Amino acid sequence: PAEALPESLPQRKRLFVADFPELTQDIEQEPGWRNPVHSDWRLTCGGETYQVHKALICRGPRASGFLAAACRGPYAAAGATDLTGVLPEPCWQVVPALLDFMYEGTFKGTEPQGLLGLFVAADVLQIKALFDLTLESLNHHFSWRVAPHLLAESAALRGAHQVVDQVSKAAEREVFQHFGRLLADWGVRALAAKLGHFLSAEDLQALLDHDTLAAQEDQIFGFLREWVSQSRQLPASPELSPWAVCRFAHLTPACLIEASRLEGAEKGLPPRVVSLSLALYRVLQEQGEADCEKLCRALADVAPEGWLQSRRLKRRKAGLRKPVAGELHLFIFRSTHPEGALETSERKTTTVNAFKLRLCAELGLDPSKVRIWDYFGHKPYALLDKSADKSLQARRIFDQNPIMLEEQLDNGTWSYQEE
Repeated sequence: PAEALPESLPQRKRLFVADFPELTQDIEQEPGWRNPVHSDWRLTCGGETYQVHKALICRGPRASGFLAAACRGPYAAAGATDLTGVLPEPCWQVVPALLDFMYEGTFKGTEPQGLLGLFVAADVLQIKALFDLTLESLNHHFSWRVAPHLLAESAALRGAHQVVDQVSKAAEREVFQHFGRLLADWGVRALAAKLGHFLSAEDLQALLDHDTLAAQEDQIFGFLREWVSQSRQLPASPELSPWAVCRFAHLTPACLIEASRLEGAEKGLPPRVVSLSLALYRVLQEQGEADCEKLCRALADVAPEGWLQSRRLKRRKAGLRKPVAGELHLFIFRSTHPEGALETSERKTTTVNAFKLRLCAELGLDPSKVRIWDYFGHKPYALLDKSADKSLQARRIFDQNPIMLEEQLDNGTWSYQEE
C-alpha cells in the first residue's frame, strides 16, 4: 500500500484535482448471488428461483461438484438445475446460506440450529469445504442443551446420511439423560413445542418411555400436560399416546389428583387408568412382578393396549446398573435434581475414582465436571475426591450410604462447600 505523507511536511496546494464519475453500473458490480446481473444459470428449489453465476458455483475451493457436472455436457443447454427433487425438503430453506458460503465464504456456524440441514445439503451437492465445516461445527457445539434442536432436525432428515442417524442417537441419549435439566433450562412450554412439533407422537412416546429417563415423574407429567395442550389432535390410536408412558404410581399427591381429573376428559386419559395403575403397583410390591403381569393381561380389555404393564409401574432408573447382592447398596443423588435417588451397588474395595468414573459413564456425565461427596444425612458431608485413590471402605462408605454427584455450574463454580 502507498505510504502516507509525513505530517511534518508543509501543506501544499493541490495541483491536480479530479472526481471519479458516478457510474450506473456500480450497483451492477456488487458481489453476491442476490445480484442477478450477469447471471448465467438458474437454480430452483421448492418454488424459489436463484439467479447464479457458473464461474462462482462451479470453480474454486467452495465449488459444488454436483452443480459443476450439471452445468456441462448434455445438461448445459437447460440453463437451469432444479434442486427440489435433489435435496430433502428440510434442506430447501438452507439454500440461501449455502449460496452465501459458495460466493463469499460466509458460514454462520455459531448456532446448532440448521447445521444438520446444511451438512446434508453440502453432502448432496458435493461441496467439500462446507461439508467439513458443518461437520466440525456439529462436533464442537453438540451438548445436552442443544440436543432437542438436533433431535428434531435429525427426525426430519432421517436416512439422509449416516451422520444424521449418529446425531439422532446421540441427541436422544442426551435428551433422556438430561430431561429434567432440559425442562428447567428450556422451560416446559418451549421444550414441548420443539419436541412436539418435530417428533411424531410415536417417536415422542418412545423417547419418554425410557426406563433411564433422567427426570422426576412430576416433571414428565407436566411436560405431557403441556404437549397435550399444544397438540391440535391426539393420535387416533390410544396406545400411541405419549400419556401411556407416564408412571402414575410415582406421581406426588398433587399431580396424582390432577391426573385423576383428566380421566375421561377430552385430550385426557382413558377412564380408570390412574386408579388401576395404583392398584397394580401395590400388587407389584406385595405379590411380585409375575402376579402383577398376569393381572395386567387379565385387565387388557379395561384399558388401551400397552397402558397396563408391570414395567411402566416401576420407578425409572436413570442408567445405573442394578444393585448386586454382596456389594454396598448405595443411593446416588445428582445436584441437578437432588430430590430423587438412584439405586446401585459397588464393591467396598473399589477406589473412589473408579466408582466415580463408572457412575459418570453410566449417567453420561463428564468426570472432570463432577465432584463426588459422601452425602451422609443428606448433606455434603465429605468430599471424596480428596482421597480418590482410596477404597470406599477406607473412606467410610457403608451399606445404604447416600452419595452425591455434584455437577459443575455453567460459570465453572461449585454449589457445595465442605463442612
